[in-house]
Amino acid sequence: FIQLNINGLNVPERKTQLVQLLQRKQYDAVFLQESKLGSRNKDPIINGYTLIRLNRPNALNHRSGGGLAIYIKNGISHSEVPLKTIAPLEAQAVSFTDKSKVFSIVNIYRPEVKGKPQRFSEYQYVYDQLPGTDNIVLGDFNAKHVLWGSPTTDTNGRQVAEFIEANDL
Repeated sequence: FIQLNINGLNVPERKTQLVQLLQRKQYDAVFLQESKLGSRNKDPIINGYTLIRLNRPNALNHRSGGGLAIYIKNGISHSEVPLKTIAPLEAQAVSFTDKSKVFSIVNIYRPEVKGKPQRFSEYQYVYDQLPGTDNIVLGDFNAKHVLWGSPTTDTNGRQVAEFIEANDL
């Protein structure tokens, strides 16, 4: 699988680039942040894939951007995991069963909001809702930390790093 911040799935050039990538690489699943799709946008169909999308929650609709999308290759058994979040965090998850083992992948977008630093509890609240014990957390956290190659560490990065360490990820 792959994850990326698409910065507008409704932008024709970006969707075309995504389709070309999927034709070349044949990923089983693609996790996208900042889909920027709203209730007026039709589902962007990609042949051979099932779309699960989450538009930006109503409480955040006054801000442009946001939204999540997951494309899963047709034929791969999965189920959507309903999640509750703490605003402004956006999250969606899917679970898979492999040889009687359940694992989930959660797709997160945490917009940078001035005056509202990230908190460890935002991530933990979502993570605690996942079925199974072997779970993957991915997304765009708008957080900097030397652990993932940033030259600096910020407050948001420290919160994400604390979450990673606390959950042995």
